[in-house]
Amino acid sequence: MSVRAKLNHLAELNEDFAAEVAAEADGGARLKARILHLVERYAALAHAPQPFVPGQSPVPVSGKVYGAPELRLLTESALEFWLTTGRFNDSFERELARRLKARRVLSVNSGSSANLLAVTALTTDLAGDRPLRPGDEIITCATGFPTTVNPILQNGLVPVFVDVEIPTYNIDVRQLEAALSPRTRGIVLAHALGNPFDLASITAFARAHDLFLVEDCCDALGATYGGQPVGSFGDVGTLSFYPAHHITTGEGGAVFTRNARLGRALESLRDWGRDCWCPPGSDNTCKNRFGWQLGSLPEGYDHKYTYAHLGYNLKMTDLQAAVGVAQLDRLDDFIAARAENFAHLHEGLRELEDVFVLPEATANSVPSWFGFALTLREGAGLAREPLLARLNEERIGTRLLFGGNLVRQPYMEGRAFRQVGALAGADRVMRDTFWIGLYPGLTTAHLDHTLAVLRDHVIRTRRPQRPSLARRVETVRPQPMFEILSQARALEAAGEDIVHLEIGDTAGFRNDRFLALLREHTRADAMGYAPSAGLPELRAAIAAVHAGETGTWLSPESVVVSPANALISQVFEAVADSGTRVLVPDPGFPTYRLAATRLGLEPVPYRLSSERGWNPDPEKLLRLVRDTEDLRAIVLNSPSNPLGVTLDPDIVEAVLSAAEGRGIWAILDETYKNLVYEGYHRPARPGPNIVRLTSYSKDAAVPGLRLGSLLAPEPLARAVSDQLSLVWSCLPVPPQRALAAYLAEGQPFHAEIRTEMKARIAAAEAVLGGIPGLGWCRPHAAFYLFADISAFEADADAFAARLLTEARVAVCPGTGFGAEGAGHVRLSLAGTRAALDKGLARIAGHLSACGRVANG
Repeated sequence: MSVRAKLNHLAELNEDFAAEVAAEADGGARLKARILHLVERYAALAHAPQPFVPGQSPVPVSGKVYGAPELRLLTESALEFWLTTGRFNDSFERELARRLKARRVLSVNSGSSANLLAVTALTTDLAGDRPLRPGDEIITCATGFPTTVNPILQNGLVPVFVDVEIPTYNIDVRQLEAALSPRTRGIVLAHALGNPFDLASITAFARAHDLFLVEDCCDALGATYGGQPVGSFGDVGTLSFYPAHHITTGEGGAVFTRNARLGRALESLRDWGRDCWCPPGSDNTCKNRFGWQLGSLPEGYDHKYTYAHLGYNLKMTDLQAAVGVAQLDRLDDFIAARAENFAHLHEGLRELEDVFVLPEATANSVPSWFGFALTLREGAGLAREPLLARLNEERIGTRLLFGGNLVRQPYMEGRAFRQVGALAGADRVMRDTFWIGLYPGLTTAHLDHTLAVLRDHVIRTRRPQRPSLARRVETVRPQPMFEILSQARALEAAGEDIVHLEIGDTAGFRNDRFLALLREHTRADAMGYAPSAGLPELRAAIAAVHAGETGTWLSPESVVVSPANALISQVFEAVADSGTRVLVPDPGFPTYRLAATRLGLEPVPYRLSSERGWNPDPEKLLRLVRDTEDLRAIVLNSPSNPLGVTLDPDIVEAVLSAAEGRGIWAILDETYKNLVYEGYHRPARPGPNIVRLTSYSKDAAVPGLRLGSLLAPEPLARAVSDQLSLVWSCLPVPPQRALAAYLAEGQPFHAEIRTEMKARIAAAEAVLGGIPGLGWCRPHAAFYLFADISAFEADADAFAARLLTEARVAVCPGTGFGAEGAGHVRLSLAGTRAALDKGLARIAGHLSACGRVANG
């Protein structure tokens, strides 16, 4: 050090000493100000940002951004030495409440604790007249951080995992109805990586079904939806202030609500469970401290030591809150910097969109981005782990999307939960997704280095590109009965004796007359093409049958011949644009829901109630027809698959009138109209909006010939025919000619099949009727028996799986037909009589061996 420098340093020391001596003269106030001034100087020297050197300096995925204001307030709090919750915390909570538009904000020691309090509060007596109880189901997303889900399990509730939607990385709201069951009581969801989930759909669903909603906003402070802050839509919201998050207090978090009663519950649970609401250091704010009598305590017992709930001590310290006060002053700048960094990364990665799925904001939202998620496209020629290793070598931080598919985490083994479908999206996130940082501490230099390494890795290591599947196939799901059939066939291939009661295959019936007609018309001159809409003589025969049944003549041009299952999809495609809605029965034939989803439609279920003989509530159904936005069609299936019942004709008539008044298509699936064993099927009246579907696979016992028909107004019939010509040119000629002749003869096989089915239903009731706890819907049409097995196993999928592997009987779980099928299985009575008798005996033995749930 030079002489001049030494002299300057001595002068500074003399200045400091003189200032300290003067500061002691006023009781320490000036000394405190001096200390705080020196802390600010120290912060500027010791905590200044360092220059960035690509490849040497780290690019953290997240981190804290702080400076002199935070160290000053932290020191000020330390000098006061209050330590526990105090004045800084009061200020912190007030400012948070203003920003969040919340009535009550409570700081806590972590975001995980905030989530625990949020869910637990809904189990208390302050949660209203229907608090959560053990065994209640809570809908959540299959991807995310475990402590979003853990409080559900910790409170004895059952999480119901719904798949994720890429590229928003939030819950797929199209699957909400499938997640619903009679036990559903709430929704707990996180706004993924600062991107709000679809709050319009979620809140509408929650209101419609009277469900609690908890918004985990730990990664989303400052995000808005429809101009309102996230967390203000649900019953309770949560935040985290861990250093990785938008603001930090070190460890820390907050829970907030607009509901005063829930606010009391949250405070009690946070503060040991006590009934008293006095803040630390205060007493008798109620002016009645010794005037209470609660529980079995003696009158006058100190309210400060009266405990209403099983609580915790989860408070934040005032030291932490002091840091939070300073951080809140920076929040708007932090959010803006995150948005700028997100935009920079998004623009820089556009050239690699054939490799990466780039993140997208949820419609009607303004995210407060926490991270930048990237998912490798299938067939892109890259593997995730080598890419992450390369980024790590370059000191670029990455993270997976937290727990990936949470149901696959080791700690979930053996726990009670339910999942909706295969969770294919969550599995993809688990395999192919990661995220990189964009927090405010990263400069353009940090981001550009990240972009350069990503580009270089893609160029160096990308293998020849493999063809990939279209995104739309991710929505395609097979019919559940065919999935069960495939599993059963695999067991048979391994030598097992399987009884097939899962599918409506009429192997147990032989229609000799139809077979004779088929042989007669299988000639050399019948090997050519036919019109896509069907042979003219067959279309005329179908129109004649319709005239005989309804008294109304339709032109053969209104008839299209095709497999009935395909016609469902083709009609939906012809009458409903992507994003519109169709009403479908629940329980109902799976193709209605699956075909609609495949086409980008929203299937809206209407409930068929067992209390009403599996008919809908007419008032609720009519309200859906009148009020559902973007509604294009309603499906009415009578007689019903899987229920074997006919709809009340008066309800059908009222629905048809309401649909006609709104210009809504009414699709009548009458596949089983000729297989009614008790009462009769009254054909619905004709109308300009009526579409009739039927199949000859069942009542003619020729399912493999795939013969069905549509009767509709001519413009729709032409549109469907044109679409079918693109799928297959036409159906083979011989089966069409055979069917035309069979219809002209009056379909003589109906009487035989009805007589046999009555006997089979009686046989099933004789065996199953002796099993205590087993219920079923008595079929008076079709081939099926819908059995209530909830006394033995609440999970129908698990029951069907065990019945297949243990009893060697294949049945279809009721959940495949919709949420109302929970606790049920469908038995098909259409196979051979010997197979049916064997299967019923095996089911009876299995139920007897496993016992009812109530009996342990």
